Amino acid sequence: MTWTPTRKPAPALTLGHMMGSRDMADRLVALGALPELIQTLSNPNLNVKQAAAFALDALVKHSPELAQDAVNCNIIPLLIKAIDNDNINVKQTALHCLAHIVKHTPALASKVVEAGVIPIAVAHLNHHPRGVQKNAAALLRDVAKHQNPRLNHVMVEEKVLSGFVNMLNGSVDEKFLPAIVGLGYLASQSDRFAQQIIDVEGVPRLHHILLCPTSEQLQVNAAWTLAQVGKHSPDHVGTLCDEGVLLTLLSITQSDGAAECVRNKCRDVLRTVLHRCRRYEDLETIFLQDNSEELLPPLLNALAKVLPCDVEARRSFVMSQGLRKVLGLASQPIIDVSLKTIYKCFPEEVLDFASPSYIEDLIDRTYHDTWTGSGSITEAKPLQRIGSPDSCSTGPVSAAGEEELGNKSNGGVSVGDVSWSESE
Repeated sequence: MTWTPTRKPAPALTLGHMMGSRDMADRLVALGALPELIQTLSNPNLNVKQAAAFALDALVKHSPELAQDAVNCNIIPLLIKAIDNDNINVKQTALHCLAHIVKHTPALASKVVEAGVIPIAVAHLNHHPRGVQKNAAALLRDVAKHQNPRLNHVMVEEKVLSGFVNMLNGSVDEKFLPAIVGLGYLASQSDRFAQQIIDVEGVPRLHHILLCPTSEQLQVNAAWTLAQVGKHSPDHVGTLCDEGVLLTLLSITQSDGAAECVRNKCRDVLRTVLHRCRRYEDLETIFLQDNSEELLPPLLNALAKVLPCDVEARRSFVMSQGLRKVLGLASQPIIDVSLKTIYKCFPEEVLDFASPSYIEDLIDRTYHDTWTGSGSITEAKPLQRIGSPDSCSTGPVSAAGEEELGNKSNGGVSVGDVSWSESE
């Protein structure tokens, strides 16, 4: 290269704009631009420094190979040093460049983490300029996305979880997105990380974002992250229930005002966590209000685990017409095991009572109506309590019985404790 990039920012800015494609970036690197840009990054002039960081950011984002070339030229300590100054543009661009380096591979992410960038990025999560916060969160998110146990352990030890959650305070803003996704990546790794998010009050903040329809993208990602928190165990799902998250998800799936992508994501989240839910009240509400085929298997699976252990839940399930709805379901291989388990929780008499055809069956067994071809009733037997001795008696009437019936021939008739009046 023939220019001297250390004197003015314009050449570096021009190179940055030229690196819009991978092919052009490769060509400029082949011409020797990379060492010159890294030399420019150490310039004390902040405008020149920011221009060099901009050009390097445009270069390293294209591929792991280009990012590795930059790392080999000792870019990481220079970028970390660039963060440690008062110029907002330099901070913001240096953080963005580091985020593009770590996103490519776990090996590159390890090099950045080993250079000590994590505590620096965490400290900038609460930095007031919006761009600095967002880029610091993006850097931490891109380390977490590799799901490397060693890197994530460092992240958690450096209080990244609480840093993300604290960033979500205040009015809902697009800058929240990398923090939300970063929490999801970490929560998905282990139940311990998910519990730590619960412990630092992450669930209420994510629920608040889910309730705000200002950004579909934020809602979708908040729902996904809540699924990563709740998927590990009944206790984790229980926390979501305590915050009303499951009922909010249900409400969104049924809302005509919600975007289709948000409704679909909320339904996916319910499908992910419902089979681990042991809170009967939430299960009953969702089961009675939702008629979708996709939620039926996890709902029945959860009910089949709750009902055998909870007398009050079984009572409520009958009174709320939940059992009636179960008895009306058609047999399917995916739900048959759960259905049989639920059936075994109730006596035959209760199953008969809750059956959708109970009234029709009761009438048939009680009256035994016989219809003529014209549709008129030719014979109707009076109501008797099913299973009573009198309803089953077919022998002759005793003398005492004849006398009693004779005395009541002009009035009502009583058999056992069931009474009725003579039919006209």
